[in-house]
Amino acid sequence: PGSATADTLQRVAGGDPVYPSQALRNGTRGWVELEFTILPDGSVRDIQVVAAEPGGVFDAAASDAVATWRFRPRLVNGQPVSQRSTVTLRFDVDR
Repeated sequence: PGSATADTLQRVAGGDPVYPSQALRNGTRGWVELEFTILPDGSVRDIQVVAAEPGGVFDAAASDAVATWRFRPRLVNGQPVSQRSTVTLRFDVDR
């Protein structure tokens, strides 16, 4: 199965990342692109950081958030199947 961006899939649970306190104090902005697998039960596994700016600052917060996400699984012939997905999480102190 191909990869789909997370915003095209139906997320049914999970929250936003926690802004790292040091980055918040410093006014650091950035983003993290993650790739992960949505299992047939809708849970997320195999989270990998694909790219990040600045590197290493938001990686853990982004990965921890995505690990809590749950999706409505993709169906093939009526059966839920695993699906690779990507998402870019943005960290902006003005939000």
